[in-house]
Amino acid sequence: WNTGHWPSIGLPSPLGSGTIPARQRYLEGSKFTVCPYDTITTWISKNNAIDYIQIGPSPATDHLYLSSLLSGTLYFRLMDLQGRILFTKFLQIPRGVHVKIDLPSSLYPGLYIAVCDQNNKQLITKIVITR
Repeated sequence: WNTGHWPSIGLPSPLGSGTIPARQRYLEGSKFTVCPYDTITTWISKNNAIDYIQIGPSPATDHLYLSSLLSGTLYFRLMDLQGRILFTKFLQIPRGVHVKIDLPSSLYPGLYIAVCDQNNKQLITKIVITR
């Protein structure tokens, strides 16, 4: 090891020449390996909250406006970039009406994350606050 050179790990195998031992055992009928699928497909369903909930302006100074195409309770959170919740508010939002949210004066100018939850829809967006 002290020769100043990295040891060789051997010649590479030709592409497609290798096997997957667990898959081979499964194909041979072994009861010790469960490998029913070659691939697993996962996906994240589209969250259409951006089509329903609007928030602005950004940059904001002292307040934000929220509106929704759905009426009902909306839960609003403002977080810093470390995920700490700095401000929360439950709002009753009539359909299509802009509702004003007064921002706390304790918020420093900077970038924040706004999260709005309503009727199993969630909007997460960035908000810039200037003072």
